[in-house]
Amino acid sequence: MEDMMIDKEFRLFLPKKYNGKRINKKDFDDILRRISNRFGGSTVFNSIGVWKDDKGKLIKEPVWVITADRDVSKIIEDDIKFMSDMGVELGKRFNQDVMFETRDNIEVKQILTKKNLKGVI
Repeated sequence: MEDMMIDKEFRLFLPKKYNGKRINKKDFDDILRRISNRFGGSTVFNSIGVWKDDKGKLIKEPVWVITADRDVSKIIEDDIKFMSDMGVELGKRFNQDVMFETRDNIEVKQILTKKNLKGVI
């Protein structure tokens, strides 16, 4: 039987630009520090958000998808509130009409650790 655990994964979609300028490194690092301090770490993916505007024109926007997760048996209601509040705060701070925060239960399995590699490398 595989050692699987179920985590709650949170994703925050952060536009790379606001009002025509990039989010600066200091602000970005602060966001990552706050999320990582809360969850013990985070992962960032470069992505593109795509949608149609009111006139039907396809809009593409570069975004960062910031993910963090926690074992569902250790999740606390404050974790959910923390990420939702972070989305509201960043939306206001970076003048966004809409911010997205999603969460899902995911299966996690550690497939490689230093312990597994003893004698292999």
